[in-house]
Amino acid sequence: MYAFIKKLISIYYKLLFGVTYYGMDNVPADGGVLFCSNHISNNDPPLLGSSINRQLCIMAKKELFSIPVINLIIKAFGAYPIDRGTSDLGAMRTTLNILKDGGAILMFPEGRRNLSTDPEKFKPGALNIAYKALVPLVPVYIDGKYKLFGKMSVYIGKPVLPEKIGNIIKTASSDRKNKNHIVSRFLYDVIIGTKENIGLG
Repeated sequence: MYAFIKKLISIYYKLLFGVTYYGMDNVPADGGVLFCSNHISNNDPPLLGSSINRQLCIMAKKELFSIPVINLIIKAFGAYPIDRGTSDLGAMRTTLNILKDGGAILMFPEGRRNLSTDPEKFKPGALNIAYKALVPLVPVYIDGKYKLFGKMSVYIGKPVLPEKIGNIIKTASSDRKNKNHIVSRFLYDVIIGTKENIGLG
């Protein structure tokens, strides 16, 4: 049933929004992996969840779990709650456990929808999670608008390996004043630059 619904959703986005995918061969076939994408619409989670060839777990704001029908759907697709108004340590533990157990997580480092692609909107937490879990980070860039019968592109970049992630974290940690800025800028560059980095710029 999961595979069938996933396929239907994927067809829906291809037909109605003209979505084309690039770099699908960059998706690791197995093992823990953290996908990090820019965030332009509420359509982003189902778009990526239905197209990436892994069963993704996605953090969702806790309010959605109180809506009866939505609650069942998002749980079926591996969503788990996060309280965005606090430092939700429980959600962080769940994320780390999923990754360490070989699962795939989808995160949006901007936290909320953001059309300005401001580097400072990219929160450093995503890279810290990949570092702690010792898993690769796969950047994803969604390009275009969800315009009916329009044209959109999804670019999936090559995995950023744990060794490089560790080097970025160590470099940032040596500069306490600019630590968050260094990590945020790295996430911005690797996600927004995905289109060019896979040779389609």
